[in-house]
Amino acid sequence: MEEKRHELPGLHRGASVRRWGQMREKEFTMRFWVYCGFICLLITGSSALADGDWADRISIKGDIRLRYEYIDVDDMLKDRHRGRFRVRLGLSGEITETVSAHFRLASGGDDPVSTNQTFGDGFSTKDLGLDRAYVDWAIPDGLNLWGGKMKQPFYKVGQLVWDNDLNPEGGALKYETAATDVIDFYANGSIWVADERSAGSDTTMRGIQAGADGDVSETVSVGGGVGYYFWDNMKGFETLFDPADGFGNTVSTSDEDGTTTYVNDYEILDLYLKLSMAPDKIAVPVQVYGNYIVNTAADTSGDTAYMVGFQIGVAKEPGTWSVDYNYRDVEADATVGVLTDSDSFGAGTNGDGHRIEGRYAITENIQSALALYLQKLDPDATNIDYTRLQADISVRF
Repeated sequence: MEEKRHELPGLHRGASVRRWGQMREKEFTMRFWVYCGFICLLITGSSALADGDWADRISIKGDIRLRYEYIDVDDMLKDRHRGRFRVRLGLSGEITETVSAHFRLASGGDDPVSTNQTFGDGFSTKDLGLDRAYVDWAIPDGLNLWGGKMKQPFYKVGQLVWDNDLNPEGGALKYETAATDVIDFYANGSIWVADERSAGSDTTMRGIQAGADGDVSETVSVGGGVGYYFWDNMKGFETLFDPADGFGNTVSTSDEDGTTTYVNDYEILDLYLKLSMAPDKIAVPVQVYGNYIVNTAADTSGDTAYMVGFQIGVAKEPGTWSVDYNYRDVEADATVGVLTDSDSFGAGTNGDGHRIEGRYAITENIQSALALYLQKLDPDATNIDYTRLQADISVRF
């Protein structure tokens, strides 16, 4: 059964038994063919192991993450304790020397920015859905063309605009080149279809981005860039994903059916910068980063957001560790709330506060992590304390 992503205790999407059965019936055929197709790809890949050429072209990988989570919201009567898990299984295949196909299944239902599944619901069978399905054409001279439900095509230093789990649908053109011996340049352009309406205008996103990474010395490098994301048909249109929730954005609610529509358009200017220091005179690598965004099309005042932070160490090889800290201030209409970080502020915008995370690599494929969120919801009005703790064990294969 699906659950509402908005993480405030007591707020659940959970449908009635009848609606749950209807959704299952409608989704059965689609999911059946998705699973059949994936199984066929697995069988094809396994059979191809006897062929040395195909064995080198097909890769299968996945991960399982177990999580304990604690959530305390100041104006709620009860704190929340829960167990969660995430499962992902992906397959990639080289079709030709320049074309590859990528396919991934994940837990979590239909949420666009979360693959978590909560323990409980009477031990019901959990959802497994199509997380990625796209083709990558490596055009000569550093160009790549993507099409389908793809991984995030834009570079980012945090989750201020896009959540890490977002896999948009549409097409993207990516370009990378070595501008000099010490400077790498990249540019990305993408068109997404967020909501296709048979009887109305579609909601789409057109985005461009350009940036560079360069070595200042043998141990210091600097990177940065700028992006612009233009959303079409947002103001006056129903909110994305959940017709009853703006995820922090300013919305208007219908008195007739309770549906919500956006009050603002969204044209987002995205500026980011990072400074990295590799081990030399310091014991572990260090990175300092920052991100600033502004919604240039907002009619309301809450149109900016920023994040500053640092990371010490990299948890990769067995016995290595990392600590990451950042502070963020995200006004209500700085970005599209449903697609930003799904863990901060109970999912969405209109909050500020701290996030600190520690990671430790137990083995090459097993990691532990502990993340703490100390934040405020609606800081300019109700100013509610929001605390969230996550303890993870992740296994990759």
